[in-house]
Amino acid sequence: MDPLKPSQDTPAAARPGPARRLASSSRPMDDINPEVLVNYLYQQQDSKFWIGSGGGEKEGVLLRKKGGQYLVCPSQLTGSPFAKAAAALKVECVMTVNSRIIRTFLQWFTGPEVPLDNGCRAQVLPTIEDIAHAKRQNFAAFVASEGLLVVWDKDALHIVSRASNIESQLRDLIWKSDGNEDEADE
Repeated sequence: MDPLKPSQDTPAAARPGPARRLASSSRPMDDINPEVLVNYLYQQQDSKFWIGSGGGEKEGVLLRKKGGQYLVCPSQLTGSPFAKAAAALKVECVMTVNSRIIRTFLQWFTGPEVPLDNGCRAQVLPTIEDIAHAKRQNFAAFVASEGLLVVWDKDALHIVSRASNIESQLRDLIWKSDGNEDEADE
């Protein structure tokens, strides 16, 4: 008889089998491996075309692990000015959005803050290093020098929808302003 293989006489509770799930925690993402989650978020970012051709050290996802350390994706973000500034925010998850809508909006908009739905505002910051001093309660800021939107959230599972929502609001602002100019031209 093989000592590593359970016999038919071995009680079911003692037999090896699929890992048992521990009692669920109060936060759903505690059950998800952080490495899987950060890679999934980066995949979502890529599938939405939110990564520019120069990505690397300025674009990607940071996810805080237990103990305050951050996982990054892609790995080129490690130790970058963006990663350091984003980690200084001390939020659960941070993601960049680099899209044509964001770049177009930043070329057009000149104010210090962008008004968003529900009375929220997103700061327009000059450089990527300024992310460290962003207003955390706004959950987003623009980086003018890079043409980026940086979004953060308390729950990593909500960050993609938050970024999509902001991008939609910007698209609507651009279209409304274009419509007003067309009417004035007529």
